[in-house]
Amino acid sequence: MLEPDIRAFFKRIGLTLLSALTWLLFNTTIGIMYDFAFIEEKLTTGNIIFYAWILVSFVLLIVFIYRLWKKPLH
Repeated sequence: MLEPDIRAFFKRIGLTLLSALTWLLFNTTIGIMYDFAFIEEKLTTGNIIFYAWILVSFVLLIVFIYRLWKKPLH
């Protein structure tokens, strides 16, 4: 049986990895599947919205991870 602090630490690591990988998988899937990540002949509205979403969601991901790790373990 693990100590409660170690268990909470591993839970934070798992939640951090899960949220970062989910963010990465979601954004790359949407960007590649719907061709929003690629700028073909000219910049489209879909490209602008996609890259704006990437920036906003990345900032929200960083804030989430920061708040997760800011709390004390006990």
